[in-house]
Amino acid sequence: MRIEASVMTSLHELKAIEQERVADERAAFERSRAAEIDARIRAEKDAAAAVEARQRAEREERIRIEEARVAAEREARMRVEATEAAERARQHAMLEQQRLEQEIELRRAEVAKQRPTWMLAVTGLALAAGIGLAWFAIDRAQASEVAAQQEKVANDRAKKADDERAKAATQLAAMQQELTQLDTRVKKAIDDVIIAQNDADRRRAKDQLVQLQREQYETQKRIEEQRKKAFDVERKGGVHFGAECTNTALGCIEHH
Repeated sequence: MRIEASVMTSLHELKAIEQERVADERAAFERSRAAEIDARIRAEKDAAAAVEARQRAEREERIRIEEARVAAEREARMRVEATEAAERARQHAMLEQQRLEQEIELRRAEVAKQRPTWMLAVTGLALAAGIGLAWFAIDRAQASEVAAQQEKVANDRAKKADDERAKAATQLAAMQQELTQLDTRVKKAIDDVIIAQNDADRRRAKDQLVQLQREQYETQKRIEEQRKKAFDVERKGGVHFGAECTNTALGCIEHH
């Protein structure tokens, strides 16, 4: 009877130990499952936040580029208007000079007939005015030439800026493509972590996920740096004048 009671006690203890082991394994499995779900939720939130940040940055970049384009068009229009104004002034000065020359010839003919002192004075004044207008016309012509040189410098700078913008846009598009591929790989890595069958596979999947997220972060960082470079190129693409320039009726132009 004692042996039977001892055996029954041992069996109860073994059963209790087995039930405790099963309960511990179930609890460990539930904790691991909950941790994996939390990791996936955090990863999805991080990915969604990264996508939202990227979209916001792209939206702000488009707005900035459009504003820069409008500013560049306004500057180009102002340069054209200044050139046209200089040309109109030159033409007006030439016409005025021709008119005065004709008047001087007429006055000379009158003076040849009658040479009163006051007429000689008037003729002298008219001649002086003609000379002054001639110098004015020369100055206007020089101003027009300077404006043309200024426009050429601005166009050269605009072309260089356009080339740099195109290169930056190509590089940015390649980085965006790389980031999109990384997003897909990160999602797959998250799924691999969840469906891993054992601890070794789970560790490998988590290591791969961490590596991909690191690459995703580095790529996003390079994209932001590339956007900053594109902004600097866009900002430098406008017309600007150096400290050494020639003052004219239209402003100043740099010496090269």
